Amino acid sequence: MQSLECSSSLASSFGCRSLFDEHSDGAKEAVLVYRAIERRGETTLVEIELKTGRKHQIRSQLAFIGHPVMGDKLYGSKMQYRTGEIALMATKLEFPHPVRKETILLEINDDGFNCK
Repeated sequence: MQSLECSSSLASSFGCRSLFDEHSDGAKEAVLVYRAIERRGETTLVEIELKTGRKHQIRSQLAFIGHPVMGDKLYGSKMQYRTGEIALMATKLEFPHPVRKETILLEINDDGFNCK
């Protein structure tokens, strides 16, 4: 399936992140790429690659394009997930070690959890 890019500016507003014009005070660029993996009735499983890492970025940008994360009432979801939870999970996290600067990779796959 085709990958799509979502690019906007995010800033804090009353405890949650909102999309703003790029010239708004405090707004920072937020970019992600998403791809539909599987459709299940009224829901779609998506794969997301963050190009920037802003607080609530995935939640606010998906809500903005009309597809809030299931169970995320703060960003407009009408669908229930598990009580008190939203349907947002990471299968891969990659970041530089804060001291050694080497890449840390955490993954969940069919074999379980891997750490490199």
